[in-house]
Amino acid sequence: MTVTLKNNLSYTGIIKSIIDDKIELDISYDDAVLKGSFSFHSRDIKSILARSTFSQMERDKIEAEKEKKEFERSRELPLKTIDNKETTEPVNPAEKKDLNDKELLDLLNKFPQGEKWNAKTYETIKDRNAFLRTPEEIDFMENYQQWLKAIELNEKNNDLEFFGRYLPEKGWGEEKYSELITRYIRLKVGLTTEEQEFVDKYEIWKKTRPIYEEEQKKIQEEENKESEPAPAPVPGEEQPVPENPQEKQQPPKLPSGE
Repeated sequence: MTVTLKNNLSYTGIIKSIIDDKIELDISYDDAVLKGSFSFHSRDIKSILARSTFSQMERDKIEAEKEKKEFERSRELPLKTIDNKETTEPVNPAEKKDLNDKELLDLLNKFPQGEKWNAKTYETIKDRNAFLRTPEEIDFMENYQQWLKAIELNEKNNDLEFFGRYLPEKGWGEEKYSELITRYIRLKVGLTTEEQEFVDKYEIWKKTRPIYEEEQKKIQEEENKESEPAPAPVPGEEQPVPENPQEKQQPPKLPSGE
């Protein structure tokens, strides 16, 4: 039978097994070179066309011809000396460098989290045969760990932005939360949109507060370093001459008439 995939690739062979939604096709008796089988998920299959079957005698004949061709081809190949060092030391692929914050957010823009790109999508791509993956899916799979980091970074940025609108110095905090809850439950007084958001996300507010304070502390330390005055010169040390003095020192003028 011939199986045509949704990417328009076709494979012809004999059905080896059908398990759940996966069909395994033995292509050893159709292709002149390839030997073995491929498995396809039903979601990737566009159509299946039944063809005439092979008898056992025809299969044995095809197998014998393949073995003969393989033997002849192996005799024509030049002998190669194999370096022991090359066989014992595997080649390590280049390690992916960690992306900075901007690169992580760019990656998340490229693969926005949602119905198309998510953890389930990753598992589906990983379970799919390599030749069925699109270049975009391969890119997503190779950058999946960085993509997860990008999601964490984006959530952190959103939480910090939310906290910045409800700062403690503006009256937001545990007392404000208790006051709003009491007002709503006991007095049945409705909350404003701003107050309702604070109540709904209070747990996020508590979690984000130490992170926000740590960020502000780092910013303050950087500002203090920039504003520190230059160290005072040590007495007796020769002071450097400015590279481009605006005015040269003029000799003293003598009194007129002398």
